[in-house]
Amino acid sequence: MRPNGMKLSRRHRTWFYTSFILVFVSGLAGLIFHYGFPKGEDQVHPLEPWALKVHGAAAMLVLIILGTLIPAHIKKGWKAGLNRRNGVILISVNLILIITGYLLYYAGGETFRFISSWIHIVIGLLLPGFIIWHVREGRRERKKLRHKQHRIQDNSHSSQK
Repeated sequence: MRPNGMKLSRRHRTWFYTSFILVFVSGLAGLIFHYGFPKGEDQVHPLEPWALKVHGAAAMLVLIILGTLIPAHIKKGWKAGLNRRNGVILISVNLILIITGYLLYYAGGETFRFISSWIHIVIGLLLPGFIIWHVREGRRERKKLRHKQHRIQDNSHSSQK
């Protein structure tokens, strides 16, 4: 985390993007192996269980990374009033994925599991777009803030003369 808490350090960004890419790609692979290959009834593509195992492990890593964002990035961003709207949306999207992922393993009833599965799939496929949107908005807001600070500095220098 950087001193201002908004921009992640290079190492933190690397862990963040690596874990999210891994969870996305493994989930997508699981989807492709499940729905993309013709198979007989009650048959599973041999790589589907492996993709889902990687997906579950990557999801645990994502949970850790999300936890590391709370004390500095999220808290400081909220206090500064920066990127709040899409930050709340991104947190909500992740919460939906966490809850539906949990329900896929522990909820009873096929109908409930079917609904949870499709919510998880649709939101999961949209997740990269939400992340990109949040990062772009954060950069745009930081740029506006820097521009505003430079204008204030320029005004204070000109009034001192």
